[in-house]
Amino acid sequence: MNIRKVALFVVMVSILSACADKNKLAQETARTLFKETANEECKNQIKKNTIVAILLANKEKEVNEMCGCVSDDVFNHVSADEILTVATDKEARKKIAVRAAGQSVMVCAKKLKYFK
Repeated sequence: MNIRKVALFVVMVSILSACADKNKLAQETARTLFKETANEECKNQIKKNTIVAILLANKEKEVNEMCGCVSDDVFNHVSADEILTVATDKEARKKIAVRAAGQSVMVCAKKLKYFK
């Protein structure tokens, strides 16, 4: 009887571990998708803003620096539920990324010393 309990326990732990790994993979995938979307949205917004586009023309390093910062910082402006939503809903991903990227721009501009 003890062997059955131990075997059942091992099977249950294995199942729970597999579920946890699957959940972690889903979260990592969602974070990667969201980060890429935020980076892309940042670059699109720079291109759309004439003044910023002129200031950053031929300054790919600065654009990449700014958008890299934005794509890292966006996670400070979203909830865990929103991160999971971006994995399954492409439209929501873009909307959430636009909002969070917008909030991150000033944070990054100050961090990168574009403004004092």
